[in-house]
Amino acid sequence: MLTSTRVQSTSQVIRSAGVTRRGRGRETNQDVLIVESQLSLFAVLDGMGGVVGGDVAARLAADAIVSFMKENAVAKTLQTRDLLDLAIGEAAAAVYLQSKRSEHLNGMGTTVVACVVECGRLIVGNVGDSRAYLWRRGELLALTRDHSVVQELLDVGWLSVSEAAVSHTKNFLTRSLGLDPVVAVDLVEHALEPGDRVLLCSDGLHDVVSGNELADVLASRAPEHAAEQLVELALPRGTDDISAVVVAVEHA
Repeated sequence: MLTSTRVQSTSQVIRSAGVTRRGRGRETNQDVLIVESQLSLFAVLDGMGGVVGGDVAARLAADAIVSFMKENAVAKTLQTRDLLDLAIGEAAAAVYLQSKRSEHLNGMGTTVVACVVECGRLIVGNVGDSRAYLWRRGELLALTRDHSVVQELLDVGWLSVSEAAVSHTKNFLTRSLGLDPVVAVDLVEHALEPGDRVLLCSDGLHDVVSGNELADVLASRAPEHAAEQLVELALPRGTDDISAVVVAVEHA
C-alpha cells in the first residue's frame, strides 16, 4: 500500500507518503496508516491480539482518530495538541469497548504514533512502541519514547542496548490503545524548518533498520521513494509487518 499527498501553504509545502507491507509468512497486515492531507494528520498504528484482533483494533482506532479530528478541527475550540490527545483517547476507549463486547476480540490492542503539521509546528502523540523521528540537516532525532518493558529496564540500567535488542520481553508493552478505557498519551511539539523530514514507523521497521540507515534514506529521497525504500530494507530482515510514513517540509 502506497499513499502520497502534497499540501501547500503560503510559506511551506508539505509532501507526504506512506507505505505498509505484510510481514513475511503472515496471513494479514495488522499495521494501518493514516495519511490525511487535508487535516495534515499522519499516523502509524500496529495492531496486536491475534490474527483477527490486531487488524480490528488498528483499523477501529484509526477510524476513531480521523473521525474525531474531522468533527472537531473545524470548530477550532481546542488547541491542536489537546485535539490530538483527545482523539487518541477516543480511539483507546473505542478499542477497549469493542474488545469487551466480543469474546474473540478480548485483549486486542494497538500502538499509535500520530502527528499533526500546523503553521510550521509539529505535534506528535504516541502510545506503545511505534516511533517518530525528525531528520534535520543530517541529524536524526528520536521524538518518542517506547512504552515497553525493555525501555523501562534500559532506563534504570538493568539492560544494555545490545541486551535489549535480543530480550525476550522486547515486544511487551506497558501502554497500548485497548488495554484500558483511558490511556496516557505522550505529546511533544517541535518547530519545523524547510528541509525537515518526519518519519513515523512501526517496530517492524525500527527494530531491524539502524538509525544511520534511516537517516541516509531520509536525506536522499523524496517522501514516496523514502517510505518505499525503508520498507524494502526491512522486509527481508524480519517477519513483522512494516510501515513507514514520511512527511517532508519544503519551501513553497
